[in-house]
Amino acid sequence: MQFWHVAVLAALYGLATTLDMPSRQSYIAHLVPRGDLMNAIALNSAVFNGARVVGPAVAGLLVARYGTAAAFLMNGASFIAVLAALAAIRTEGAPSPRRGVGLRAEIAEGVRYAAGTPRVALVMSLLMVVSLFVVNTSVLVPLIARDVLHEGAHGFGLLMAALGVSHLAGAALRARPALRGTTAISS
Repeated sequence: MQFWHVAVLAALYGLATTLDMPSRQSYIAHLVPRGDLMNAIALNSAVFNGARVVGPAVAGLLVARYGTAAAFLMNGASFIAVLAALAAIRTEGAPSPRRGVGLRAEIAEGVRYAAGTPRVALVMSLLMVVSLFVVNTSVLVPLIARDVLHEGAHGFGLLMAALGVSHLAGAALRARPALRGTTAISS
């Protein structure tokens, strides 16, 4: 493994996150009534960050005890439930697919729209920069755990779990005003 391998993978991960994050988060608005949207966003964040607590801690223990293959196997198996849940979701009023238009053409149309709409282009650009250079914890945290803290797989798992706990606490604080019946200030 050389540095350029990590750099290319980090860039690809950042680009994928730039497309994945906004589409996944915008889908929530189609799943719940408008009055429940703040709670749904907070719940989504809580579930996502709860997985960030449990997943790395379990992975760290698995790697330390059984090796990386067991951790990858458990991670892959965990996606089965996610895929099953996504397949079961049905929304009302979803547009029917356009005939004769392929997936590539629809993606190209979405990119043209995003590039041609100044506010959307700005948001997508900011997300891309943040995804590529700031939020890339999957690349930076292992290096910090190994080179700065001199920890192995178990310490890395605990470090990632600590990051998840902080994000989970933020999600809980975000949901609290909505639970009291007041409107939370959107960031």
